[in-house]
Amino acid sequence: MQFVRNALCCVKDLKLLHSSPLYDASFVHLFYKMPEPYLSKTTPLEVLIAITQLYAAIGLSVLGVKLIFLQGLKKMIRLNRVADLLNEKSSKLNKLAVKIVNSSLQEESDNALRSTFVGFLVFGTGLTFFWLFGNSLHVTEWGLIGGVPGLVHAITVAEVLMIPLLWYMVKDGFAGIKKSNKIRSLVQSVKGKKQKDMNDNWITLDTYTMFLAKDGFAPFWIEPPSSRADIHAEEKMFIKEVEIIAKNVTVVPTATVLSDEKEDELESEAISSKLYGYRELLVFVINLVAFYGYLMGILAFHFDKEDEQHHVVRSMMFHQSNEYADWAGNLAGDLAWTIEPLVIMASPFIISRLSKVNKKKVKIE
Repeated sequence: MQFVRNALCCVKDLKLLHSSPLYDASFVHLFYKMPEPYLSKTTPLEVLIAITQLYAAIGLSVLGVKLIFLQGLKKMIRLNRVADLLNEKSSKLNKLAVKIVNSSLQEESDNALRSTFVGFLVFGTGLTFFWLFGNSLHVTEWGLIGGVPGLVHAITVAEVLMIPLLWYMVKDGFAGIKKSNKIRSLVQSVKGKKQKDMNDNWITLDTYTMFLAKDGFAPFWIEPPSSRADIHAEEKMFIKEVEIIAKNVTVVPTATVLSDEKEDELESEAISSKLYGYRELLVFVINLVAFYGYLMGILAFHFDKEDEQHHVVRSMMFHQSNEYADWAGNLAGDLAWTIEPLVIMASPFIISRLSKVNKKKVKIE
């Protein structure tokens, strides 16, 4: 939907297909008589854009609420329950299992806190789309919902909310690259070694997940609880999970830490992780262009007298007129957000292909 919305905005910005009914407001009146004098200006193209903006307003707001309450607060409550179980039973449990569970709970707690914060950002961004929806229908020209100043303030709020999200894109990008290097480093350190050669300090959440968890490590506490969480069932699941961990960390003297099959699997994971890291950095650059582009409209509104503008503002607008800077910035933002969903949708296929190619190269080398 993001691709459709911003592609339509690009069509409007560039006045593509200008002679088509897309720009004929009278075509809308065949289906519905829009109120005079402003809403009647709405063209079919603007109606389509408004529908996608309303979808974004509702969709992002709902997503934000889910992140806050499901992936954030409800998950945090479950994590606290599991932490209490761990503290209560730790003296009777395998020490290495306790260590791994504790590390997992800390990691998931950080994820839940991030989901809560990101949820607020997403929810707030969703609300700002309501003003964009109204603007597409020329409601702001009527002076409703705050008029044009209300629209500019909404865009300003969206820009402010976008700053932490830009930071997370950079953070995730470098985290993916760091994870890739870490996987390869750990693989090199255990090649040819037996489990008996590994001491207790070597067993961490990372090494357990990579080398010792036979069926992968996906404990129940990484997901938020259902609407009616059964606490007694959670206790049983916790005990079962700890037993599995304890069994997996038991040293088998003859077993090797790393099989050829596992090495291939981890190499693929390392390549994919690095490529996803690069993708996040690319998405950051795309969103930075959008951020800067939409900023031009805000500057043009607040510094409307061009002959009195500060030299910093003039430089930020590349010494262009307010009208041109606003149009060009808006086009840059729309174009960037048209490209972003294409990158995200295409990346799983491209990364999968590149992972296989790079994996073959590594084997040959």
